[in-house]
Amino acid sequence: MRGMLQMGVVRNNADKVFQGNICPWFMATIAKDAPIPVQDTIHEGAKMRTRLLKDHRRMPFGNKIACRENLETLCGLVTKDQHLLQERDFLPEDKMNYDAVSRLIRPGLRELLKNMFQVRKGTIFYLIMMEYATTSFLDKQMAPLERIFFLWFAVFSVRYWRYWMMCDQAYPLAKHFFTSNAYQCLELNAHSLVPTELRLQESQMTELFLPWCFSSQQCESYYKALRSFTPVGSTQTNFTIGEVITSRGWKVDANLIATAEGDVHGIIYPRHIAQLERHGGTKSAMED
Repeated sequence: MRGMLQMGVVRNNADKVFQGNICPWFMATIAKDAPIPVQDTIHEGAKMRTRLLKDHRRMPFGNKIACRENLETLCGLVTKDQHLLQERDFLPEDKMNYDAVSRLIRPGLRELLKNMFQVRKGTIFYLIMMEYATTSFLDKQMAPLERIFFLWFAVFSVRYWRYWMMCDQAYPLAKHFFTSNAYQCLELNAHSLVPTELRLQESQMTELFLPWCFSSQQCESYYKALRSFTPVGSTQTNFTIGEVITSRGWKVDANLIATAEGDVHGIIYPRHIAQLERHGGTKSAMED
């Protein structure tokens, strides 16, 4: 982590993505042939959600406050079919509940907050930043320039928020800002998205710009699927590479391809749709 973050700390005279200092907002120095590090976007969304749920450390945005109390109050005023939130979505101990993140960043939830509470702009703005920080990588329908715009909107907003808090001691960063790890991951992803797109354009391989696959989650989900194909009654939990090549891998791939084709033709397999989305989703994405 620390080694990757060095790309956004010090400028030097290396062969940079942007020659000179024409982009002062872009702090990274990345050699054009060097690997581009990316942090797991799903983990970033989970970190931002966990920070929102800490009641004793509310987040001020000027004269507005972002806190979980607004969401809990909303759940008591409207029916569940409107807000779609669950009780476990408000448990800060469940740090890796990404399904809760996807429910919190829904535009419909922000509309409910806006209609019910005209003064809850702090919570609404924080949810917008959460959405932009995650969907810029995970939304499969978004154009590359839209991804860059939304992610950098979140970065500039967080930078300005951080600068405002550092102007005096009224709101110490350690207490009212979100964690430095979450902030650095957000900066790292924003600085990685731009050179990734530029490098693929130079190589004329823009079809490989699939940022929803730029994380370990797809590998973990695929491994989980491999383990699920253990024969009934078997207690074996591990397997060899040979087994993946000769049997298990074929079964998982056939399952994913069949589900993707069914999704294209309107044939839905409810049990497998969630797994399909974790692996990259559409048939065209899998073919790429």
